[in-house]
Amino acid sequence: MCGRAKLPDDVSEIKLDLKIDFDQIGDYQPRWNAAPTSKLPVVISKSGRRILTLMRWGLIPSWAKDVKIGYSTFNARAESLATRAAFRGAWQAGRRCLVLADGYYEWRQSDKQPFAIALANRGPMTLAGLWDDWRSPAGEPIKS
Repeated sequence: MCGRAKLPDDVSEIKLDLKIDFDQIGDYQPRWNAAPTSKLPVVISKSGRRILTLMRWGLIPSWAKDVKIGYSTFNARAESLATRAAFRGAWQAGRRCLVLADGYYEWRQSDKQPFAIALANRGPMTLAGLWDDWRSPAGEPIKS
């Protein structure tokens, strides 16, 4: 993924396509420019059931001392999943997910011009992701 994403206006078609068993996205808000730390719709599998839920964008490993690590872990690279400490635990534990989006943005380095990337049919796409559970020092649980 990149640094910004467009979130789908309607997830009902996605729920049918992905055969979602349980929906936990009560406060979902579509967005055209979601940034890291925003809540994104993701699909996880639990006991063989597919669950649609919201998670914070930017992985916070369970061992992290604070949420700040999430600012540098919103993009995982396949070649470093098993070796980079921030991703290794989620990767080895099989905590994989599908991140739902209508598109994402990439920037041209020379002049910082953003370009929107989407499927030709303008339909929703799924992007591979990792997730983890983290507890703040105050005991607040955060799924990222």
